[in-house]
Amino acid sequence: MFLVSDSMAAAIRRAYDEGGESAATVELKRHFPGMADNADTSLFALAIAFRTDLPPSVTVPLLRRTPRRARR
Repeated sequence: MFLVSDSMAAAIRRAYDEGGESAATVELKRHFPGMADNADTSLFALAIAFRTDLPPSVTVPLLRRTPRRARR
């Protein structure tokens, strides 16, 4: 597992837009030189290039429980 910052993702997207899949793979390997397998690195680069942000979630307020009466 690895973490990609916004600036790294932007560089990978830019490389993909300008040079295609292989350029995005090379850009990802530039940031993470330990990746040896080109097939996996290519899949990771495509996943980063086409990632979109999720819409903000709608939070549902929790139901407030009324305290139970003490049993007698």
